[in-house]
Amino acid sequence: MATERIREYEAVMILSPEATEDEIVATIERVDGLITGRGGGVDERERWGLKRLAYPIAGFSDGNYVLTKFSLDASGVAELNRSMAASEDIMRFLVTRLAPAKTPDEADDSEDADDADGAEGPDGEGEVTSNDNK
Repeated sequence: MATERIREYEAVMILSPEATEDEIVATIERVDGLITGRGGGVDERERWGLKRLAYPIAGFSDGNYVLTKFSLDASGVAELNRSMAASEDIMRFLVTRLAPAKTPDEADDSEDADDADGAEGPDGEGEVTSNDNK
């Protein structure tokens, strides 16, 4: 069986505004454990704190936002998505595959090609997964 390539991702999670500090830390650690348990690594984590939502989710107009940047293979990301969707602590989440870093030579060569390729998002990112079904 061929090994899958490890890619860089970021996940933004929205947690309940009623969650205590301990509950938020426990949820973040659980997600980190899901990533590392599948052979990935957590590169960076940012807590953005309580922010106003664009629209109410589960009766809440605010949510605790957390950004996690990590590396993982595609099958691990699929399992992570299933686990996060099943979690009652996470109101919403979005996992995005980050574009690979380009060398200066590659950046110069691709400047003209960026306008021609409409398959990627506006910021050059590819695959996006979400749980908008809650």
